[in-house]
Amino acid sequence: MVKKLLPFAKDLVGDGYVLVGIFAPLLSIAFTIAKAFDMPELSHLREISYAWALAPLLLWVFVAYVRRRSHTLQSSLKLSFGMNEAGCVRRDVTFHAGDGRSFQVTWFKLKVSAIGATNIVGCRAHLTLVKRVGECKNLLDGEYIARPFSPATDGDAERKEIRPAIPQHVPFPRHG
Repeated sequence: MVKKLLPFAKDLVGDGYVLVGIFAPLLSIAFTIAKAFDMPELSHLREISYAWALAPLLLWVFVAYVRRRSHTLQSSLKLSFGMNEAGCVRRDVTFHAGDGRSFQVTWFKLKVSAIGATNIVGCRAHLTLVKRVGECKNLLDGEYIARPFSPATDGDAERKEIRPAIPQHVPFPRHG
């Protein structure tokens, strides 16, 4: 129980002050003092309930709670590849080039899965690193290659929605 309360208290102070700032406790204290001393300049406060002094603090707590709750609902992506993993390798596929030539290729596909409770919307794939076996140099040299999710003819191939139970694949062809 204490292990859950300490992170919550930390988030309450950190997140609450980030969004609402130091003004929440100051407003509550200032309102309570002004009403308690019944200052003539602030006589209009007589009709307002002391409960309103809690409003900034409740907002502070609410913001921290919502931020804490959203952290637990976030999903993340898991990338995987395996020669024997379903959907990752497709051999002897005929690839038709735009100039009429055709090639036999092996499609290698990176498996992209959502981990968590929510869908991840608008995912894009970019190849940023290519190395030869045993070498350290990146063959792309600072460039990147945008890749669609497969099948590339789908309307959402460039911005895919990844669902927790349904993995998607990003293909990379190879001659041979």
